[in-house]
Amino acid sequence: MFSHKHFFSLSLLIMLSANLLACKLNRPNTEASAQQQAYDFNISLRSEDVQMELLASQVAASERASFLERHKQWGKEIRIFCTELKGITLLNDNQIEAQVKVSWFHRNDDALRATLINQNWNWEENRWMLTQEKYIEGDLNLFGHTTNP
Repeated sequence: MFSHKHFFSLSLLIMLSANLLACKLNRPNTEASAQQQAYDFNISLRSEDVQMELLASQVAASERASFLERHKQWGKEIRIFCTELKGITLLNDNQIEAQVKVSWFHRNDDALRATLINQNWNWEENRWMLTQEKYIEGDLNLFGHTTNP
């Protein structure tokens, strides 16, 4: 026969298991939700009146100042023509890498330029957060650099 101690332990185990299962079920499909977040974020960068401070709320706190510095000319001197999500790599349940091709113009130049960047996204605070963004190839001036950042 079960004692109160066994009953309490069994009840606690069932509650913890149910909570763990609920957390797992409430979390969106890892790869699909990460891909949607990366897509939505990069589409937002194309807006003429992009509000970087608002987008920066989707960037990890440790990366936010660097992100704002790299993107300070976007929507001003640099006009984003198109962002294209080239691929997503699921590193684990909490990390993905996204490759993004950015096609863009300088305001005073009609030459279409292209830059390929890599974005790392981590699942933090119950959402996908951009944790790193780096140049892969193409025109370096997208981030205001003339040498590899």
